[in-house]
Amino acid sequence: MSPRAERALVIASWCFCGVLVVVAAYGQFAVWAVNAPPLGKTDMGLALFFAISGAWAMVTLFWITPVAAILALVAWLARKGSPLALLIAALASGVPLLLMG
Repeated sequence: MSPRAERALVIASWCFCGVLVVVAAYGQFAVWAVNAPPLGKTDMGLALFFAISGAWAMVTLFWITPVAAILALVAWLARKGSPLALLIAALASGVPLLLMG
């Protein structure tokens, strides 16, 4: 693998990590926002929006957590990409699911 491809793989790993951290944070925020007094508790439209989008975020995290963990293992075994970024992505996407259950 060329150095340019390895660098692109590392950058893609960290971008994947960043996207999953943002989705995990939004999933947790949406759970809070449904019952928050200034947001979902007073406005039914906002409550529905946060409930539906938060559910989609949680479903995404449910399916992407094992994928990120497997990608971290493959990156670690192949010594390509950034296994730390993928491991962080797997852990960050698993935290909201742990807090829900």
